[in-house]
Amino acid sequence: MKKILDMKNISRVIFLAFSLILIFQVVSFAQVQRKMIVKDNEGNPISGATVTYGENNETVTTNDSGEFSIASTPNIQIFVEAEGYNDGYFNYSLDEDALILTKGLFQAGENDLVNVPFDILTKRQIPGAVGTINVPDILDYSQENSVSDLIRGRVSGLLSSYNIRGMGDPLIVINGIPIDNVYPGWSNLGNDEIFAQEIEDITVIKDLSSALLYGAKAKNGVILITTKRGTPNKKVLDFNLQTGVNKPISYPEYLSSSDYMELYNEASVNDGLAPRYSQEEISGTRLGNNPLRYPDQDYYNSTFLKNMSSYQNFNANIANGNDVGQFAVNIGWRRNNGLINVGEGEKSDRFNLRTAVDYEITDIIKLKFNSSFILNNSNAPRYSGNFWSRSDFWGVSSTYLPNLYPLLIPASAASEYPELVAGANLVDGQYLLGGTNNYQNNIYGDLLFNGTSKQFSWLMDINTGLEFDLKGITQGLKASALVSFNNYSFSWEEMQNNYATYSPSFIEGSNNLSSITKLGNDVRVTDQTVIDGYFYKGYAFYGNLDYSRTFNEVHKFNANAMIFSQVNTRESLWTPSRSGHIGFRANYMYSNKYVAELTGAYAGSQIYFGTNDNKYAFSPGIGLGWVVSEEDFIKNNGSINYLKLNANWSILNTDVNVTDDKITYDYYRAQSTFRYANGQGSNASQRIYPGNPNLLWEKMMNYNIGFESMLLNYRLGIQASYFYYKNYDFVVQRANTLPDLIGVIPYSNYGSQQTQGVELGLNHSSKIGGLKLNIGANVVYSVPKILTIDEPFYADEYRMRADKPMDARFGYVALGLFKDQQDIDNHVDQSFGEVRPGDIKYKDLNNDGIIDVNDQQMIGNYTSRVEMGLHVRLSYKSFELFALGRGQFGADGSYSGSYYWVRGDDKYSNFVLDRWTADSPDDAKYPRLTTTTGSNNFRNSTYWQYNTDRFSLQTVQLNYTFSDMSFIGLDQARFFLRGDNLVMLSGMSDVLNLRIGSAPNMRSFSTGVNLQF
Repeated sequence: MKKILDMKNISRVIFLAFSLILIFQVVSFAQVQRKMIVKDNEGNPISGATVTYGENNETVTTNDSGEFSIASTPNIQIFVEAEGYNDGYFNYSLDEDALILTKGLFQAGENDLVNVPFDILTKRQIPGAVGTINVPDILDYSQENSVSDLIRGRVSGLLSSYNIRGMGDPLIVINGIPIDNVYPGWSNLGNDEIFAQEIEDITVIKDLSSALLYGAKAKNGVILITTKRGTPNKKVLDFNLQTGVNKPISYPEYLSSSDYMELYNEASVNDGLAPRYSQEEISGTRLGNNPLRYPDQDYYNSTFLKNMSSYQNFNANIANGNDVGQFAVNIGWRRNNGLINVGEGEKSDRFNLRTAVDYEITDIIKLKFNSSFILNNSNAPRYSGNFWSRSDFWGVSSTYLPNLYPLLIPASAASEYPELVAGANLVDGQYLLGGTNNYQNNIYGDLLFNGTSKQFSWLMDINTGLEFDLKGITQGLKASALVSFNNYSFSWEEMQNNYATYSPSFIEGSNNLSSITKLGNDVRVTDQTVIDGYFYKGYAFYGNLDYSRTFNEVHKFNANAMIFSQVNTRESLWTPSRSGHIGFRANYMYSNKYVAELTGAYAGSQIYFGTNDNKYAFSPGIGLGWVVSEEDFIKNNGSINYLKLNANWSILNTDVNVTDDKITYDYYRAQSTFRYANGQGSNASQRIYPGNPNLLWEKMMNYNIGFESMLLNYRLGIQASYFYYKNYDFVVQRANTLPDLIGVIPYSNYGSQQTQGVELGLNHSSKIGGLKLNIGANVVYSVPKILTIDEPFYADEYRMRADKPMDARFGYVALGLFKDQQDIDNHVDQSFGEVRPGDIKYKDLNNDGIIDVNDQQMIGNYTSRVEMGLHVRLSYKSFELFALGRGQFGADGSYSGSYYWVRGDDKYSNFVLDRWTADSPDDAKYPRLTTTTGSNNFRNSTYWQYNTDRFSLQTVQLNYTFSDMSFIGLDQARFFLRGDNLVMLSGMSDVLNLRIGSAPNMRSFSTGVNLQF
């Protein structure tokens, strides 16, 4: 049969099709072009304005002169939007080539709308401490991947990734639904839930008054995430591709076998014991002539690890619509490849599909639909041991001694034992797996022959609702209702193979093998075994009544009333978790300069249903704002363009920290049985758990005072605020201050804490010729403090937790190391076991002649007091450079864990090389080595403490943009080079960058392209 098309013909067809497309684009571009200009009402050109026109919603951007060109097509609509100006609709048939935009009132225009809980307000209307992130604007110059990447260093008031003002993890809400409805008990938002490319904007709500409409769960603030939707008469088609590598910053450094054995012998002598290792073993290991008998294993090498791992990202956004209906679709895929270089290694994939549909059913009814579907799949080696307590490669490499056993035994060395070699799992076809009776696991065997471990999860999130325009009742009245369903499922399966290891024995005094013992068996299976699986389900409903109206262009009124209900269920949860509340907000602005806002929430909790009168609680809030720059005495000031003062206050009743729903009523629990009637009968004893029917809700009081300003012709922006939080009426069992009469103390309300501080944000923009510069900085200073706490009454004030920071580190005050026995004899007794020269000496704080638990005081704090962000954006023509840095100051770290606290049979790290010895008692930086538990030395104390202050260059990205590529159908193509986690400036950077027992901290480099059609 004659071929219809061979490869040559196929190539010709593809070339012809591409040529026709190119000719069509060139012909289209060759059409008569009409040049137009966008100006403000004072005749100044507006650069960077976005112009949308035609049935296909084509877009162009005005140049530095405010000009743009479009094909000469009559009777089309032109839509123009620019930052700081009111949007404009124009008809192409206008005789004038100039399109005039009117300047909008600062922070009061269509581009200044902010998503707040269950409503949308302009920035000028908000009296609270609220930060906003326009995600598409950021992605134009910085290719972030997650929510934490977007907000870190850009929003003032954040400590770490999400911690708002040091209060803890906030409530994270996606499209109006808290994510703990999807992941019950999970408060943080990781990279698996949502990508940056899916998001339109983020609102960080820091004050309680603004967050109240999310009820009891809003105690630590709210991060409100709104995903992308379609916009009438605006087409979006863009693709993002990114590929990169992750390079480990550092690995742990451990001693070689010979050095380990020498130092272990030294530790034995320090403890008055005989050395464990002979000089023959140490010398033979150091010479390296017989690694089979004298193994020396370093895991952090190219045999096991690649120089770098890799990842790839793909994301596509598609959106379009008209005045009746709009849609948006986001498709994303991310792959991560691990560092393991043996076997199949590690790999994970994430796929997401997110959709949004808006459809106007009638003039007064509109449908809103959102859906998200996420698949996560990971493949890794199956490591040996109990699957709940396994050590993976990183765990094995940080604990297995270098001289434990030879990992590989040449098959040639076992030639006298052919029955062992036959059918054995051989590495590279020539090595048996080493092992011992006590250690029958071998990392090669785990990576090559032990099977695979696969984890799979999927998340389906659907919410749909209706919006009703009730203008028939009164102008500005709207209602909406939304129902949400979320389902999360996880499964873990393994191919449970097994492998044999081999233990060599040697003739005494010789390097010759005396025998090889086989340990275990090689087993291959064909079926997967289910290890674990679980599911979460969540349902939510909210109804909303909104009234928005402006009277006489002076009185602007926004009122909102809502009801919210949430139900969570999951595997092993006996009863579903339920919560619900109603709330209201009334926001009033007079003459665009005076703002007053009232908020409130009335919530119920299943925790308190056993109480007398406290089943429900009302939480109020009030906010005030004053736009001072609108007053006559400052309005014409050339330096102060905008100045707004804010203040708000609220009290929130919350049950977030109360997890036991049986604490308000008595209940009984069966315990051991007892017998009676000479053993003829038996019964179960009952233990009473007394409830407290008068229990109150925990409370959080917050107030904020601050200002926002724009200075120097809007080139310099400054925001600042003071905040104060008081958390009180904690639900606790007062074990230290109430008597234990029946073995169980009922819960009661006791204890209080406060957090206060200040935050500051700065932003400067300037332009010199074609050079544009934007610099932003923010800083937060936050101090947490315990006011009252259930604790014993200590005779020594320094032991009390009250009036000290909530994150205080308590420990012993170290005075250095004991130099010799005389030094020990001249010091007070230390009650932590036998003390020897080279051990840590502690201070007797209460002067009672003994060092014990009574000699601990506050020695530092765990969390940073100050965090800051600094970002710089510099652009010239088609080039753009962005850099982001972050600083953390005022926290203390501690050397701990087996890498630093080396004791017993732990693996020895290089950290012990500066140890105490009898020959150098004055120069030691580390206590004497010991084969015991080191109960005296390895305690929290100032000896192990260090300062964690640092400033990190987090991100640098260089972009080059081709802005006019219409001849090939592209509106814009942007190429970028990017680096993340680049440099840390700190005296402790080696320690802060080091990861022990887990994958290393990475430095990332990537390149990619963004295509906009």
